[in-house]
Amino acid sequence: MSDESKVLNIDANISFKDILFNIRLAGYGYIWFSYGGSGDSGSIDELILIPKEAAEQDEDGRISLKDDKYPFTIDQKHVLSSEVTHKIEESIHDNILNHAPDWYNNDGGGGEGYICTEDGEYICDHFINIVEREESEIRGKFF
Repeated sequence: MSDESKVLNIDANISFKDILFNIRLAGYGYIWFSYGGSGDSGSIDELILIPKEAAEQDEDGRISLKDDKYPFTIDQKHVLSSEVTHKIEESIHDNILNHAPDWYNNDGGGGEGYICTEDGEYICDHFINIVEREESEIRGKFF
């Protein structure tokens, strides 16, 4: 985040669709998010606004950043208020993560995704950690 970042003036009491519309009006085409968890809990780790001109979408709907950048290297001219961030995180949990395969239990999992501010379409790269078990038998006698 830049030292000159400004909070986007968006009312947290409007619908998620209207929040996306306002973020789009401010020049951002996507919201990037990452999440992770294990041991019966999980959370969204980060939300980053991606300017329209910094990303492109292929014919399969996959998002890639231009110039081989990573989301966290983009200079943030704007940030979201904690209230709007909370509303976005709630929407991500309710509509995406609560339907994702078992990413927060046991050995955990996580992922990252993009939400298009134009139409609300999202795509996530999701993973779960699986520990395999191999069984064997041990026999012997103490006496």
